[in-house]
Amino acid sequence: MIAFIPKKKQVGSASIMRSNRQKEARKYGATFSRGVEVKTGNSSLFHISGTASINPKGETIYLHDEQGQITETLINIGALLATKNARLNDIVLTAAYCKNKKTYEVFRDVTKFLGLDYIPFIPVYADVCRGELLFEIDAIAVKQYDIRDD
Repeated sequence: MIAFIPKKKQVGSASIMRSNRQKEARKYGATFSRGVEVKTGNSSLFHISGTASINPKGETIYLHDEQGQITETLINIGALLATKNARLNDIVLTAAYCKNKKTYEVFRDVTKFLGLDYIPFIPVYADVCRGELLFEIDAIAVKQYDIRDD
C-alpha cells in the first residue's frame, strides 16, 4: 500500500497504471493494482506490483516453462511501463520471486540475453502467488522527463 500526500497540490500526483496485456487484478479476485505512478516535478516513480505470466483472461500461461514465464513476465512489465512512456531499462530495483534454484538460473540467463542483467534484481526463493507459477516480479522504475522552457 502506498500513501502519497504532496506538500503543494500542483507538485505531485499518483495514479493507477493499467495495461491491455493483463486485466485489472481485482477483476479476477486479487486485491492489488498492477502498478502505481507517482509523479513529482520532472520525474515519475513507478511501483509495479507482483507481475507474472498471466494473460488478459487472468490465466497462467507457459505452465512448467521457466523461460516462457520469465519472458512473459518481462513483456507484461514492459507493456505496463510503456503506457507511461517508460521502459524496462528504467527499472532501478526488483524482487524476483523464483520457485526454485533452476528458475533463478533461467532468470539470470534470460536477463543476460536481453541485456537487462545490469538491473539490480534481488532473488527471493519462495512460493509465488499461484501454485503453477514459477516466477513473479515486484519492481520499482524511475523515469526522468526533460522539461524545457520555450
